[in-house]
Amino acid sequence: MVMTKSHRDIAVFMVQLAGSEEVTELHLIREIADKTKELLDQLRDLSEKAITVEEMVFLITASEESVLKT
Repeated sequence: MVMTKSHRDIAVFMVQLAGSEEVTELHLIREIADKTKELLDQLRDLSEKAITVEEMVFLITASEESVLKT
């Protein structure tokens, strides 16, 4: 399985939320649900452009590399 910048960002986001004493469980659940929806929307967009899984991984990697260069 390929771990991407998205995986790391989600993990960091969850740790930050969980570590905040001001965040309720309900708020934490809603934030994770929102982040999950964002990720699924991105994957849906990429799936429309890719024909194979390999192409999808390539598109994800290429988009993350372009973000890192800017």
